[in-house]
Amino acid sequence: NLISGAEIAVSTAADGFGSQYLANNNQGVVWRSTAPTGQAITMTYQSGGSPAATNVKGIVVMNHNLESGDTFLFEASNDAGFATKVDIAVPAGTGYVEVDWTYPYYRLSLSKTAGDYVQVGEIYLLGGAYEFQSNFKWNYSYTREINRNVKQTTSGQVYRRTRFVRRGFNMDFEGLTDTQKLVFEDVAESDYICFLPYGSDGNLYYGVIDFSSFTHVYNDFWNVNLTFMENPK
Repeated sequence: NLISGAEIAVSTAADGFGSQYLANNNQGVVWRSTAPTGQAITMTYQSGGSPAATNVKGIVVMNHNLESGDTFLFEASNDAGFATKVDIAVPAGTGYVEVDWTYPYYRLSLSKTAGDYVQVGEIYLLGGAYEFQSNFKWNYSYTREINRNVKQTTSGQVYRRTRFVRRGFNMDFEGLTDTQKLVFEDVAESDYICFLPYGSDGNLYYGVIDFSSFTHVYNDFWNVNLTFMENPK
């Protein structure tokens, strides 16, 4: 996540919902605006007081309240005023879009058609995006880890409540090259990743991956079992 290297500025911020939460990996805190329209989050990269072009591979916007029909644009520019820019709409359903931009200034332009404020949790600026050379096998497994809590009232009544915790995937891949095996071993060392098992138009998960086994079939050809576990921070 490249957000830690950027200077963040927001158009407005409600009391208790400041811009510092846009770079905070605690999912329980968010930034909120004081109005529903005309909001902007600007991310600036500098080095030695001068603009520093930084390559960004994509953006993930966590815990937002934007919906289909709202203004949800990711923009980039070589000038601080964004007089000339490139932009792309961020799908509200995933909060994720891929780009390959190298600019010093990035911005989210946000407006809601209904409601009192715009909300955004952590912003994840992707420093790298990686894709398997072949898709995972059909017989993958998907799990939902459930925590069941037993509670007792002061009068002695006992009841059970089921609470969702996190999701996971177990997938087999065939045909990784030696080079890609090394890349994914490096990715597995990351504290947190954004995981899209079906592509950028599918579900987005946030967590960690583990390669439980590699099998060297023949030269430059590996089979691998990958385990992903969502980690709601």
